[in-house]
Amino acid sequence: MNETVFVQVFGKSPIIKLLDFLIVERGLFDYSISELSENANISWVTVDKLIKDFIKIGTVKRTRKVGTADMYMLDEENPIAQALIGMYNILSKIMIEGGNIKVETLVSKNAMALVMNGKEDVKEALKELCV
Repeated sequence: MNETVFVQVFGKSPIIKLLDFLIVERGLFDYSISELSENANISWVTVDKLIKDFIKIGTVKRTRKVGTADMYMLDEENPIAQALIGMYNILSKIMIEGGNIKVETLVSKNAMALVMNGKEDVKEALKELCV
């Protein structure tokens, strides 16, 4: 998988790589922990921990069971997931157009406020979501 704007901006930490994969692949398929690990290029143990954290805050949902494996996908109904998708779209648009755009045009102020939680730094706000 090529490096996306999300990884370029926020770095290659496991949380960013997993969020990036889930956002880019949203709505297409659901994935097992093993598939997420392989596609996001992070360890199975790390994905297992992060998925549990994401489920707690509602950004990821368990969709079904295939054999013994639980399958997961981004919960696009969740306001935090919506804000992350909006942020991804904003970053992509900025990179493509090379200009400034207003956040309100791509994501609601309320959804962005949920992600930022009073923080100035987006990277720190994202880290706190999964603590």
